[in-house]
Amino acid sequence: LVLLEAVFLVQIVVMGCDLGLNQTLTSVDRDWAGNFGAFGNWVAAIGYYNLPVFLLLFYVPLQFLQTSFILLMTMLVMLVIVPLVKNGWVIYSYNRVKEQFLENWPDDDFNKRICFDPNFEDLCIRILQWSVAFPACTIICIAIMILFASFSSSVTSR
Repeated sequence: LVLLEAVFLVQIVVMGCDLGLNQTLTSVDRDWAGNFGAFGNWVAAIGYYNLPVFLLLFYVPLQFLQTSFILLMTMLVMLVIVPLVKNGWVIYSYNRVKEQFLENWPDDDFNKRICFDPNFEDLCIRILQWSVAFPACTIICIAIMILFASFSSSVTSR
């Protein structure tokens, strides 16, 4: 089981290096648009490409503290350390999301779009921020479920 934990920790280091060295986190729809649509981003990409490996933690009989440590390191590396160093969370800023609206609908009649009405602009931007951040929320919910399953199996195996 120690070897298995080491393998997961090496996977975290490799994923963090790949995300930090090879990916552009400040780009909203340039790199990820082909796979994740116009508002695709790096959070959706790590949730889809990198983190499914950790679904194995549902089935591996690691102790609760080992599972907790692996998931804590994963969240720290993938959602905190690398994005803060690479300035990845800037894509969720209010002004950046507003620019995104203008880039994605440049030729449309803005008067017909409710999101360009000054009364609803803030609401639309907040909704878009939450919808773009949804993969991060999903990743955190899955981690909580893995922790719950690990805790339950640790308690029942005593």
